[in-house]
Amino acid sequence: MLSLITMADASGPEVDQGALLRYLAEMMWFPTAWLADYIQWESIDAHSAKATLRHAGLTVSAVLHFNEDGLVAQVTAERYWDENGKFALRKWSGRVEDYREAGGMRIPMKVDVLWHLDTGDFSYFRAEITEIEYNV
Repeated sequence: MLSLITMADASGPEVDQGALLRYLAEMMWFPTAWLADYIQWESIDAHSAKATLRHAGLTVSAVLHFNEDGLVAQVTAERYWDENGKFALRKWSGRVEDYREAGGMRIPMKVDVLWHLDTGDFSYFRAEITEIEYNV
C-alpha cells in the first residue's frame, strides 16, 4: 500500500553530490574509512582540515573542525539544497559530541545536522547512537 504514494523522487548530479558528501561526513562513525586512497587531505589551520573525496567522476569536499582533544567537533560543506525544484549550493554542517569508545575507536554518539539558510539555521536531523557493533 505504501508503495503507491511517492514520497520523494530525485536524481541527478546534485543528488549524487549530496549522497557522497553525506558519506564523507558519516565516516566519523567508521574513522578507518578516512584512510582510503580516494580521500585527499589538506591542512587549513591548527584546528581544521579539508577532506576531498573523488569517486566515479564526482568530487566533494568538507572541512573537519577539531576540538582541543583533536576530535571532530563539526563538519561543514557546501551541499545542494532544493529550492522550489531548483538546486542551489547552501552551507551544510553536522555538529557532533559525546565521544565514547566503540570497537577500539572513539566516535561521537550525538549529532545535529543543519542547513544554514538565509532565513536561519534549520536543524533537520538529530540522532544519538546508543549501540554500535563493527564487523571484525
